[in-house]
Order: sequence, then structure tokens, then C-alpha cells
Amino acid sequence: MSRRTTQNLVRNAFLFGTWWGALPVLFFGGAASAVQVVITCLSAGMIAGGAASFSTIPIAAVAYTLPIFVGSMLAIARVEDAVNLPVAILIMSYATTLFRAVLAHAFEFTQRFILQAEGERAIRRDVLTSLPNRFSFNERLENAIANATQFDQKFALLLFNINNFKNVNDRFGRAMADAVLVEVAARIRKATRESDCIARLEGAEFAIIASRDCRPDQIRSLAKQITDAMPAPFLIEGRELYCKASVGIAFAPSDGSDANQLLRCVDTALYRATTLGAGPIQFFRATDDEAAVRRHALERDLASALANNQLSLAFQPFLDLGSDRIRGFEALLRWRHPTLGAIQPSEFIPIAEDIGLIHDIGHWAIKSACLAAAQWPCDLRVAVNLSVVQLKNKALLDGILTGRGARFPAAHPASCAGRTERR
Repeated sequence: MSRRTTQNLVRNAFLFGTWWGALPVLFFGGAASAVQVVITCLSAGMIAGGAASFSTIPIAAVAYTLPIFVGSMLAIARVEDAVNLPVAILIMSYATTLFRAVLAHAFEFTQRFILQAEGERAIRRDVLTSLPNRFSFNERLENAIANATQFDQKFALLLFNINNFKNVNDRFGRAMADAVLVEVAARIRKATRESDCIARLEGAEFAIIASRDCRPDQIRSLAKQITDAMPAPFLIEGRELYCKASVGIAFAPSDGSDANQLLRCVDTALYRATTLGAGPIQFFRATDDEAAVRRHALERDLASALANNQLSLAFQPFLDLGSDRIRGFEALLRWRHPTLGAIQPSEFIPIAEDIGLIHDIGHWAIKSACLAAAQWPCDLRVAVNLSVVQLKNKALLDGILTGRGARFPAAHPASCAGRTERR
């Protein structure tokens, strides 16, 4: 039963009980003894009947029976006939017992209701930030789409992410990362409007459903307030932590008429804001679908590229201008896709980092470069570029030593440590 339905029921029960409660007040005093007994029994019966009828809704039972009880007690208090008074008191005692039972049941019902409400709240709330969780967000998104369809309205969906949250988690630990998330949630609340629905989906990813003032300039202003709130240092356990934020934005129903389509669009916009350097706030564009399809294809095919010998190294020479001699080579990773042709490293390296293949690919690149350099004269060196993600891998040194091999000269492996920029 909805809250509004319960309120209407309680109000009607109170009005009906007040009508019955007025009966003994108006007619009991001037009635004959026999009629007084009838009125008293009728009042007690109405109390008992109301208690039974509204037993599943204690607050309505109290609203109905209380006016009758009070009216009957006032009428009995003015009785002067000593014969009828004990009978009336006896009947009212019966009604009082029933009324006390209603109160006791109401207390028990209230306790169960509170526990049920807390359980439902726990299901729909994120434990850490107290924001609605993904389950609650999905419900609200479906409702927003239904309302937009029914009333020909539109709303904006914003997907918000802390770009360097994984670094914070890896470097400072989960406890400090959780404290950052709590502060991020507080800043989002402060930056958004009361009508905006905020939810934490997972990790450092938050979603906002904005159903009011959905013009692009208004939504951009809202997104900017969120991103501007993040650069200020997070003071956690005496440390200053810094985070950057990106926001992807999509509109319903123009960008998507169902939840899955809309989420795919806003996720694509967030990807462009996060990885392509286009700016921290990005709206979904129709052309983004093509980019999303291409990325999905590259993610799928990159997993088999190494096994199918599609990756290769190109060696770019280091020229010593003073002696006009080649001093070494830089190993550059290349991928020739069987259908898409040559894929730029700037495109497939971030994908390899995101899906966790960078370590396998990096190990292959180091080993291949070292094996190639083992065939060169000893005065030539080789440099292998490393991803920042690889530098966090504790097994990196073992991979370099494995790549070095038994025949590799001692001067070469130091060069294999390479540089951290991507080529």
C-alpha cells in the first residue's frame, strides 16, 4: 500500500470514528436507562469491530476507535443513574481491553514495518556513501523512461567517474580510497540540485538522472559544477589526495528510448571524455556509435592478435650525430589487423591496458626485442617503451631477465628498461 493510500485511509477512518464517537456524547445523557445500555453496547461493539476490521493497519484502527472511546467515556462520566453506570463501565472495560490490544498490535506492527523499511532501504542503498545503489538506480531509470514516454518529456543521464581512483586505491589502500569515495559523494550532493537523482553504481562510478532543466547548456553547467568540485585536495588521514573527474552525458529519448541503449550511449560519451583527451565533459554523439563498435571489435580481436602473430616490432635507429654512427634501436610495437589494417599504438595500447592484456603484450615485446638485440654487435643497445601500467607490475623485472636470455650481453638488458612513453 502506498503512503498516499494509507494517509487517505487513516483520514477517512478518523472521520468515521468521530461520527460514531459523537453518538454517545449527544444522546446518552438524556436517554432512558435501557437506551443508555444500548448506546454503550453499540459504542463498545463499534470499537471492537473497528479493531478487528483495521487489525492489519493499526494506525487506521487507532484513528477509528479513539474518537468512539473518548466520546463514550465522556458520556459515561456524566451518568447519574447508579444502576446503569456499572453496566456501562463493565462494557467500556471490555472496549478498553480491545483498544489496548490494538495498541499492542500497533506497536508490534510498527516494529515489523520499521524493520521491513530498513531492509528495503539497505537493498537500495550503497553502504559506503548512503547513496542509492545500482539496483535502486535501475528502478529509477526505468521510471524516468516510462514517465518520459508517457508525458512526452525528456531527461538527461550523466555518468561520472574518478579517472585516477584505481591509482589511489593501489597506492594508499582500500580504507583511504573508501574515504575518498565518501567525500566524492558529499561533493556531488553539494554540486547537484535537489531534484537530481544521484546513485553510486560501482567503484568510483556515479550516475545522475536530471529530469528538470534539461537543456544542454543547463546540463553542461551541472556537469561543470561536479567536475569543478573535484580538483580541490581530499584531506584523508593527514594526506592530500588529488582526483580528476570525467562526465559523459546522454539524453532520453533522443539518444536512447530504453535503459540499455541509453546506458550504452552515456558510457560511450564517458569513454571519450576519459581516454581520448576530448575534455572532461562530453555529450553523446551519433558518430560515437561507430567508435564504440570499432573499440568492441578491437577488444575482441586484440586477445588473439598475439597468438596469431599479428603483432610485430619495428626498430627505429638511434643516430649519434657526432660520429655519424648508429648507437642502437628503439623497438616500436605494431599491430596489423587482418581486416582493419594497421592499428595505431595510441589506439590499441589503451585498450590493452583496460582489458589487462598489456602485461602479456609487454612481456612479448621485451623478449622479442632482447632476442633480436642478441644478434647485434655488442656496442648496439635496444630500448623498449613501457606502459605506466606495466611499471606497477612486480613481475616486470623477472620478465626483462627472462627476455634477456642466456646469450644476451650484459650491457643490453639495462636498455630494455626503456622509457614510459607510448609509441
